[in-house]
Amino acid sequence: MSEIVYLADFFIEDDLAGGAEMSDAAIIDHLDIPIKRVRYNEIEEVDKNNFYIVANRSLFRPRILDKLTYYKNYIIVEHDYQFVSGPGNGRNPYVFEDAVVPPMFRSQLEFYRKAQAVFFQTEFQKKLFEKNNVEGNFISLSTTPYSPTEFSFFRKLVSENKGPLTRKFVVVESNKDIKNTKGAVDYCINGKLDFDMIPPMDRESFLSKLSEYSALVFFPITPESCSRLATEARVLGLNMITPPIYGAPGEPWFSLTGADLVDELERITVEKSIPAIKEYLPHG
Repeated sequence: MSEIVYLADFFIEDDLAGGAEMSDAAIIDHLDIPIKRVRYNEIEEVDKNNFYIVANRSLFRPRILDKLTYYKNYIIVEHDYQFVSGPGNGRNPYVFEDAVVPPMFRSQLEFYRKAQAVFFQTEFQKKLFEKNNVEGNFISLSTTPYSPTEFSFFRKLVSENKGPLTRKFVVVESNKDIKNTKGAVDYCINGKLDFDMIPPMDRESFLSKLSEYSALVFFPITPESCSRLATEARVLGLNMITPPIYGAPGEPWFSLTGADLVDELERITVEKSIPAIKEYLPHG
């Protein structure tokens, strides 16, 4: 019997899970159909009778991607910029002048072109692919996906939020260089801003803590597809000190906050994003 298989380097319960894995979990939750989840180290062969949803894949063996390209039985849920290759590039088009990646550092071009569809989180992310002449059936989901449980928790936080408990700025501590915690801290120090830093903690505690502040200082050094952090800060009503090098600020909903933003994100997810993905999945 054929199956729908979700391929990813990691899933949400894995130690290395991050925003991409949260988005994958939300998509699977919303699709609400039987889906088999398979990690990079669990797949030996591609079944031409199955249909594959391919997410983060930097750890997959090239022959797996080659077989998928041959059978054309897949869609891509793109979380970053995996067409960028080469040592030291970190899948970051911004290391190149005007974010144009030289041909020698572009990869997986046939994999994108032969996919039945390639889904991006935002127009910003999609345009970076188009700028680099990557071809494919490109579709923007217009948001980073959140699960029904996350939307419920957002509504709870918003209903309890009486405004910031402090006028301090906030920086989120991260051990990932691309999040550039040091750059945000330096900005606050140089600007003589009164700030706190939120250390790693469980997700609900983190969002509750974040809601206490008036503004987020966030200086990522790579172009993020959307940015869950920035989106959540806007849900909680924080102002932003940040460069526009990620997708969220370019979407119309970024001007909203609170319950209005939660409602709009859920509407986009339920009415646009998930139906767009379902359209390409086999039925029956």
